[in-house]
Amino acid sequence: CKQGTTASTTALYSNCTFVGLTGENQLVFTGKTVAASAWSANSTYSAQSYGFRASIACTGVTTSHRPDVAFGAADAVSGNFAPISESYAGGVYIYCKEKPTATITIPSIVCIKGA
Repeated sequence: CKQGTTASTTALYSNCTFVGLTGENQLVFTGKTVAASAWSANSTYSAQSYGFRASIACTGVTTSHRPDVAFGAADAVSGNFAPISESYAGGVYIYCKEKPTATITIPSIVCIKGA
């Protein structure tokens, strides 16, 4: 995708394909909380040192969605939470190295179907 040189706001980029996202393709969840008790041992990413997983219920999410989990600033830079997540029918899995000792709040989860 290359930025064009035109001043027109309708033609700023050339050679781009933009996918129109509708309510059917994109689901957005804000302020999701994960209790300390929600974490359990899991081996999915234990080779990468993320030995715990939590499930976050997100209505409408399927295994066809790609989740983008945006942790709060302190959690994001802590190094404890995995930079990857996975979807399942009804929610999103997140991973961590050490179980949190308190509830965490995730400001934003965006799930895009077919991405």
